[in-house]
Amino acid sequence: MVHPDDGGIWFTDPSYGSLRNYAGNKGEFHLKEAVYRIDAQSGQTEKVTDEIGKPNGLCFSPDYKQLYVSDTGSDQPKKIKVWDMVAGTKLANGRVFTEMTLEGVETGIADGIRADIDGNI
Repeated sequence: MVHPDDGGIWFTDPSYGSLRNYAGNKGEFHLKEAVYRIDAQSGQTEKVTDEIGKPNGLCFSPDYKQLYVSDTGSDQPKKIKVWDMVAGTKLANGRVFTEMTLEGVETGIADGIRADIDGNI
């Protein structure tokens, strides 16, 4: 996702393509599974947070003051976490937004997410 204030590109990098030959060739991980940001001016990539098991999709709140990230990792239940944006380039106050559970039903995942204009995830 592109942040409108500075053009920075935010993305998640789960290891699914390296786990087996489904989406390429099975191999070792070269980067930690994390949320990354590419600076639009310098082109530099930085790890923004690795406080999540398998980050797999993200979205900003409509006012761009929060970042939501889906976690499809091995911990149970799966979660969507949220962070407050600091100066448009950093994150603070990471916390669980919701857990992907429904009583009596197997845990699901949020594989890619978005927020509508009212902030519903």
